[in-house]
Amino acid sequence: MGNTQSSFMKSTPPAFINIDTDHVLFPPDKKDAIMFKPETTVPKILELCDHLNAVSPLPEIVQFPAVWLPVWKEKWAAQVSVPVMFTLVEDDPFFIANKDELEICVQAFKNSFKLV
Repeated sequence: MGNTQSSFMKSTPPAFINIDTDHVLFPPDKKDAIMFKPETTVPKILELCDHLNAVSPLPEIVQFPAVWLPVWKEKWAAQVSVPVMFTLVEDDPFFIANKDELEICVQAFKNSFKLV
């Protein structure tokens, strides 16, 4: 989870297969192309992707940018009172990942007694 969606995510709608009116499935090859950059994992891991893939609720995906992203820090992160380890990867495809963005996210966990 980050603070600001990347331009890639804003301009590239996710590819998915409709299961029913409220659920979708992300094709593993499309998901893997985003999640695993070339040479960042071993083929054995990619073999598990079909098995690990699961149906996703469509409303969560559609509403994420407008409904969930703007409030997660205040509504959810602020309630966390256990230790938190928070990081963003350098070339995160979903969120802008820089020192300022990371600090905004870390500060959202204001009730956590330890942040790493």
